[in-house]
Formats: sequence, C-alpha cells, structure tokens
Amino acid sequence: MHGDSGVSDEDYEKAIKLGVRKVNYYSYMTREGVYATRELLKEDSTFFHDIALTAINKMELDVEKAINKFLCK
Repeated sequence: MHGDSGVSDEDYEKAIKLGVRKVNYYSYMTREGVYATRELLKEDSTFFHDIALTAINKMELDVEKAINKFLCK
C-alpha cells in the first residue's frame, strides 16, 4: 500500500482484511518526529543530540502504535 497518508484506522483494517500485506508508513512517522522536535526547540537550551534522540524516540513510539494497529487486534 503506497501513498497511504490520510488513511483512517478503519480503512487500514479493511485493507489488511482484504489482503494488503505491505504498508509504507514513512509520512506519519516522520511527522511525529518533527512535532516532537518543534516542542523541544521551544526550550531555552537544546543540544543537537537531544533533538535527534527526541525525534527518534517519538518515531519509534509511533511505529509501535502503527504495528499494533496493522495487526488488527
């Protein structure tokens, strides 16, 4: 499944039940990293490694959430 930005949870579930086995998920994941980075940059003192780690940690959490969603529990 390519170009899936804006797809609802219900549509993901339906697509998976209909046989979709690969979902490209980059846009949502990176957007979460950007949002987390923006919040961090509002603070007075930030080091580059803090920015990178904040983005990575937030993206990891988002991917974990997506994997659970795609399993259609």
